[in-house]
Amino acid sequence: MRKSITLILLVLLVGPALWSAAHPAGAQGGGNSDVTHLVLGIEGNAQEAVFNRLEWDFDAFVPLTPGTSLRANDYMEMPSGTTVWILCADLEIQSQSSVGVPPCSEYPEQTAFSFPDDPTWQPGDEPDGGGTTDLSGAVNTINGLSVEDDVKAFALAALLRNNGQTADAIEQLTALPELGCQRPGAVRVPDEAEYPLVQSPTLYLRLGELYEISGDSETAKRYYGCARTLADGLNDPATTALAAAREANASEIGDAIPLYQIAINNYQAIGAVDYVEEMVSYCGRDCTTN
Repeated sequence: MRKSITLILLVLLVGPALWSAAHPAGAQGGGNSDVTHLVLGIEGNAQEAVFNRLEWDFDAFVPLTPGTSLRANDYMEMPSGTTVWILCADLEIQSQSSVGVPPCSEYPEQTAFSFPDDPTWQPGDEPDGGGTTDLSGAVNTINGLSVEDDVKAFALAALLRNNGQTADAIEQLTALPELGCQRPGAVRVPDEAEYPLVQSPTLYLRLGELYEISGDSETAKRYYGCARTLADGLNDPATTALAAAREANASEIGDAIPLYQIAINNYQAIGAVDYVEEMVSYCGRDCTTN
């Protein structure tokens, strides 16, 4: 991250006091898929930081990027000298500089974020608000984080979405000064060791979901397409597959079939068997598996 990490360390001491919540310690490998932790940024060699998910092949690793949503049992690897900064679901900042699962409480009493990464997700699956008991306190905590403005906006958007405030979440993200994808495909794949949130496929994936929730499927498809372009450029089959599935679900059947095939191919690449079967059931005999 471009700002001094020492500022972030201060938040470790004062941030949780602004929005305190009891969170019993749990077995970190247990896996609470309803809880999402957000990657704020990666210091060091960002392009070699990767993670694996329990439902994939054991050797299927994909890139960690700013905005990546992590589950309790996601297993991270990063090279020596690289640190991943994570905003946990209870709004505590944690750092990870070695292999392992996110160092966050697995079962927090309150969860600021919850992203379903199931390719069958539909806008009607969203929670109808009330995800955070003390919303104003949570907003104050995020606003007080000593992080880049784009990362702060992403965290606020995630919080607002989890509390049913879709329009406000969209406003947070579309106000980013360097936001790409103002027309289809208008994004630049990172070519440096470190890169900002506005070059992360997850940002555009979440924008697509927000617009689909709001009923604007055309704008949603544009952002899904940009997420797919970025993810493919970063050799990230998991996000490529998810973005293709989202775009397919929002499209007419004739446009959806090749997108479902992209999702199937990429889910097969990481061994996500259940998702492959779901996409085949959506596409029918027009799609194939290897």
